[in-house]
Amino acid sequence: MDRRTLLRKLKSEGTTFKDLLEDTRKKLAHDYLVEAFSITQISFMLGFSATSSFQVAFKRWYNQSPGDYRRDHLAESSPKLQLNPRFGLVHHLPVSLHQPRHNRIQMVGLASRPPRIN
Repeated sequence: MDRRTLLRKLKSEGTTFKDLLEDTRKKLAHDYLVEAFSITQISFMLGFSATSSFQVAFKRWYNQSPGDYRRDHLAESSPKLQLNPRFGLVHHLPVSLHQPRHNRIQMVGLASRPPRIN
């Protein structure tokens, strides 16, 4: 589609490319924050040239920093994740991985052996 045609269609819908980009970044920022990506990773995945630029935009969108937003919305967004004050965001392991280490090695070892070549 030609650039001018796209701009004309967006205008007829009452929006602009900039508005669509901003809205998409805002929604993805929320999703990525509850998926345990670091703020630096999120800023670059959303196309910001610097983390500080992302933080300014995020504060404009949600009236709080990305870190505060993550902390405030973590419990309601994903019960599988927990905020650890020392290490940041961590995933809970499935119960089966809470076994003694030697049992886990056996389970993984059987599944991860390369096929035998005769």
